Amino acid sequence: MSPNIERLKDEIQVLKQETSTIILAHYYQVTDVQDVCDFLGDSLGLSRKAAGVTNARNIVFAAVDFMAEVAKILVPSKRVFMPDRAASCPMANQLRAAEVTKHKEQFPGLPVVLYINTLAEAKAECDVICTSSNAVEVCTKVAREWHVDTILMGPDKNLAYHVEKKTGLKVISMPEKGCCYVHDQFIIEDLHLQKQRFPSAKVVVHPECRPDVQEAADFVGSTTQMLRYIEDGMGTCKEYIVGTEQGLLDHLVKKHPDLVLHSLSPVASGIACKNMKKTTLEKVRDVLLAIKAGTAADREVKVDDKVALKAKKSIDAMFTYSTASG
Repeated sequence: MSPNIERLKDEIQVLKQETSTIILAHYYQVTDVQDVCDFLGDSLGLSRKAAGVTNARNIVFAAVDFMAEVAKILVPSKRVFMPDRAASCPMANQLRAAEVTKHKEQFPGLPVVLYINTLAEAKAECDVICTSSNAVEVCTKVAREWHVDTILMGPDKNLAYHVEKKTGLKVISMPEKGCCYVHDQFIIEDLHLQKQRFPSAKVVVHPECRPDVQEAADFVGSTTQMLRYIEDGMGTCKEYIVGTEQGLLDHLVKKHPDLVLHSLSPVASGIACKNMKKTTLEKVRDVLLAIKAGTAADREVKVDDKVALKAKKSIDAMFTYSTASG
């Protein structure tokens, strides 16, 4: 670790104490940012952690916009900040409230399940939120409760495929071609190439990957589920081909140096989310300095009260339906 990075990390630790701030970070952050957070997780784990924050006045969310919105919705008494307000999720922006409303009018009587990767305005128009960790469980229980075999779901068409396959439900995607631009870059030809190069490696992918990639994998699961699958299997397998954002691979290699991990993409650096990577140690330090100085208004996350109230109902419904912890 360079002296400059070490000094930055030390400065951040002091500023967290001085400003009564807790840092939540997603696995897709660079490892230096992961190192200074108080809690590292995926969307479900971070949502549960945000809901339980009591020991800090402020939350700094090292992730993308919709995750910070969820924190603000769940703990409105806390001030929520992002190190870079331009860190927005492209997939979340593919489904706005107006399109959700349009589909509800087109398909009356069907439950609307939205992926947590949506903006607050869309969450306010749905019945329940899900994550990639609990989508199958939530959709199964919702369909049973509503006595239907069809649900509306968005914005990720690949997660919708995963739910259809696992539940037998018909899933109408909103929008029809919504996807994560990172996971949609993993293609079946690259999977076959990597398997030829590393024949003893198991293939682990995220359900945001394309259907044919999911079908060819040894395991399909959320970020935390992939992490657990790999860690639980280390006794018999030390080599994996992983179809997800590079941050998870970097985290696992740092934590378990004896693991041999390959991105499903044959590109040496893997595939990174440019929006997640907008957060740097310097920006984390700078937002904490701004909080201390009272000049962080431009990095504060706010949600309209009426929108937040409706969105919270759909998030709370997820916690009611889901037993998944991450």
